[in-house]
Amino acid sequence: MKPGSGIAGSVALAALLLSSNTFHNGFVVDDQVHVLTDPRVTRISLGEAFSTGWWWGQDDSRLYRPVARLLLSLEHAAFGFDPRGFHAVSVLLHAACAFLVARLAFHLSGRVAAVAAGLLFAAHPVHAEAVSPVVGVADLLSACLGLASVIAYLRWLGSGRRLDLALALLGVTAAIFSKESGAVFALAPVFLDRVCSFESRNEALRRFPRRLRVYALFLVPVVVFLAARWAVLGIHGSWSPPIAPLEPDPDSRAFPLEHLSWAPRFFTALRILARNSLVLAFPMRLSSWYGFDEIPEARGLIEPAVVAGAVLLAAYLVSLWFSARRPGPAFLALAWMGVAYLPASHFIVPVGVYLAERLLYVPSVGLSLLLGTALARAHRRWLVPLAVLGSVGLTLLAVRTVTRNAELRDGLSLWRASVRGTPRSSLAHAALSEQLYERGLKLEADEAARRALAINPDSYKALNTMGMVATDLKRHGEAEQLLRRAMTVNQRMPEARFNLGRCLHEQARYREAASGFGGALERNPSLPLYREWFTINDALQAWKEGELERAARVLEEARSSFPTSGIAPFYLGRLNHARGRWKEAVQSLTEAVAREPGNVLYRNTLTEVQRSSKP
Repeated sequence: MKPGSGIAGSVALAALLLSSNTFHNGFVVDDQVHVLTDPRVTRISLGEAFSTGWWWGQDDSRLYRPVARLLLSLEHAAFGFDPRGFHAVSVLLHAACAFLVARLAFHLSGRVAAVAAGLLFAAHPVHAEAVSPVVGVADLLSACLGLASVIAYLRWLGSGRRLDLALALLGVTAAIFSKESGAVFALAPVFLDRVCSFESRNEALRRFPRRLRVYALFLVPVVVFLAARWAVLGIHGSWSPPIAPLEPDPDSRAFPLEHLSWAPRFFTALRILARNSLVLAFPMRLSSWYGFDEIPEARGLIEPAVVAGAVLLAAYLVSLWFSARRPGPAFLALAWMGVAYLPASHFIVPVGVYLAERLLYVPSVGLSLLLGTALARAHRRWLVPLAVLGSVGLTLLAVRTVTRNAELRDGLSLWRASVRGTPRSSLAHAALSEQLYERGLKLEADEAARRALAINPDSYKALNTMGMVATDLKRHGEAEQLLRRAMTVNQRMPEARFNLGRCLHEQARYREAASGFGGALERNPSLPLYREWFTINDALQAWKEGELERAARVLEEARSSFPTSGIAPFYLGRLNHARGRWKEAVQSLTEAVAREPGNVLYRNTLTEVQRSSKP
């Protein structure tokens, strides 16, 4: 057994145990899009994985993650749509990352650092958002492959074997093609050489030109990735967001800070840095969305959160400069934190979220290495007090990790926890309202949506949910007003148009409803629900205008096209009953009940038809 493997194995087991309660979690948030409704997940195709973007059916997708996409397909081939299998893979990847962090810490600073860094990484609650949701597999896979590449490169430094160098290059390549942020691992050789060579600064500068060939090798995967990304995504693959009309709803913006000039964006990035640091240091209040108005846009430097971010940035840069004078494990840990954090920091370009805990997964490796190194270098008389303090801290972190995993078990508990963690986030309240509505808790959904609107009057999700509640309560005038306002604040999304169509459809305003259903279908032509309602609405319009044969024909086509839905046979049964065709009516209504046994309307209508007519 290699030195340190026992420690690393124990750390991996700890990570496995702490995340084991995710096995019973379901599919949440973006899992619905990337697993349940993405047709690519049901087929294993290298060509399709490498020739399409991360988001299915979006022409403006700027994310390219073919290896992660392929892994989801392999998981589906093994487990179907059973979430337990997907979660098992994520937990194993997290355990592998914890193992590699401990191995790296052992190589750099010895046993004490390996134990401390490995356990901190295994127990930190901020990792739950990468481990529990299935789509976090992109973060986990990229980190695991990147860390394996670092270990292979360290072996190459010691052995000089070309196989180790080849494995390091392969790991970096796979990490980048798993998630774009994996490109940071291509810079690892520069820092590893400086830390592990034990050379003087002059000696390192003298040998630097010869090492450039190795560094250039590690840039090749980055260039290949960029070329592939450009070939697949075209102009939409640009790192910079396209110039587009500003969405009135801040939570609907693809790049929430893209509209800001350089200075306000930099100040806001400082504010986000301060909040990220707080999340890492005191991960008690966690959330799946830190958006408007939880992190307000900064307008100047003299704001408490901005000043805190500036102080943290200055302290970091000073520490990095001092540690670079005599490079060692502390310098590597600090450099790792900065390089890994930079792509999603908003300092260079605006990114798609204000702040996301999963984006701290790789930067937290640097934090773990730094604290592990500090503990390893502590004076002996401080070891026992520090060990006791560290044990208490790790216990608290472990408990929070377990509870955080439980919070992410389903959409409702996830957004309830997000509202507690970020009470000023309008989207957290709006998303909670959607979950409550889906569970039939309409009054609670309306209250949550109103709380979202109190924070952000242009919340698209809140307006849409309130419109659905009003429609269900037959307050059609109010519903129409809310849904039209939702369409105004976000013209890209189809849900409000569909729900407006449903509202108008209930009022028998079929021609107007067709515009709503058609607008939703135009924005998302792949969703069967939109096509079904557009078809049903067309049939009822024909029925209203006396074209009974055409209405029957359209309903028959819908019954065949949507074999699991009961709505087409339900309306066909009602149409046949109106035409005096009792047997056909009973047959169609019976079919509707068989397709949707829990639908009370279908059952009651069948009973009424059977009682009111005779064969």
